Amino acid sequence: MREAAAVLARLSKPISGVSAISAYLQRAIETGAYSEGEKLPPERQLAETFKAARSTVRRALDRLEKEGLVSRRLGSGTFVGGPVSAGKRTAHLIDEVSPLQLIEARLAVEPFTTRLAVLHATRRTLDEMDQVLAHAEATRDKDEFSKWDGEFHLLLARASANPLLINVYRQINHVRLHAQWDAMKEKILRRG
Repeated sequence: MREAAAVLARLSKPISGVSAISAYLQRAIETGAYSEGEKLPPERQLAETFKAARSTVRRALDRLEKEGLVSRRLGSGTFVGGPVSAGKRTAHLIDEVSPLQLIEARLAVEPFTTRLAVLHATRRTLDEMDQVLAHAEATRDKDEFSKWDGEFHLLLARASANPLLINVYRQINHVRLHAQWDAMKEKILRRG
């Protein structure tokens, strides 16, 4: 949760429209700043952070809920992921996927996604990818690099303009950025 708060704190200028707020939160979710099942800050706090009306934040969260990125529970708040059963499926998937299987999935998905991105990328997406690559190249921390790398590949999936591939890559990022998988990866890499 500290990492997610830091992401929100890095806002350099106010983001106040429904589309801008939902896009910002979507990116934070997809890049792992908020993990599956994590509770988002309350609407009041998000409204203060984004310098927007609570009704605007509510509409942005409604949009994310329709896209299946968050679920809202009356009296409890807004949580990352779809309904509880979807969160359990993702957690179950994380437990079942080995590092080798993750690499196999990436090798199956990424080359074709890249081909589609070449055909459909916009100037804005290419600029965003360039910024993310610059951050990735500038960092010396492996965890920070992994996050920038995940964000780059998610932008690549978005550039493909294929909603199914974007969803698949969200799942890949959830697995590869999950703490349990990272711990398993460390154990496997040390054994060899």
